[in-house]
Amino acid sequence: MAEMAMEQALKELIVERLFLDIEPGAIEDDVELAEYGVDSFLLLELIVAIEEMCSSRPTSPPRP
Repeated sequence: MAEMAMEQALKELIVERLFLDIEPGAIEDDVELAEYGVDSFLLLELIVAIEEMCSSRPTSPPRP
């Protein structure tokens, strides 16, 4: 069940961060993202978004 939730969260992230004009549920698991118009620059944005989503590090440096 957790795997399905992660897949759905990733599809939502792809649609939101890459500004795709489709519903997250329309992304098929066996279709390359290029088929949805995702190029290398958008993949870099997706990598950043995934890192932000999974990061446990603070986003700002600690204060002295």
